[in-house]
Amino acid sequence: MAEAAGRRPRPARRLAELRARYLRELPARVGALAECARRVGLQPHRTSVEAVYLLSHKLAGSSAIYGCHAVSGPAVLLETLLREVLDGERPLARRVERELEELITELEQAVLSETGSAPMRRV
Repeated sequence: MAEAAGRRPRPARRLAELRARYLRELPARVGALAECARRVGLQPHRTSVEAVYLLSHKLAGSSAIYGCHAVSGPAVLLETLLREVLDGERPLARRVERELEELITELEQAVLSETGSAPMRRV
């Protein structure tokens, strides 16, 4: 049934539009997160870890809301890993940096699978 002019889109249609926009933006979001996470190894300061933690937290929540479970799974694992580092439960040692890199790679592959586009990396 066609919607009357000036009426709001139906919730299912609006959600589909929002999800489509989210999927278009997802490669850039994950690309920015990946770039930030890779800098943690170069500058292992609390502020850089916090920045990646916040990005992963947002990504975990938003990807779950939009049904991108291939993305939300690794994002939650990344968020958990970084929370443990921030809480002092795990030192930011080489082993943790490798886990971080593996999770970023998993996220990038998930984005490619979800959207057909690789995460954007800045040069």
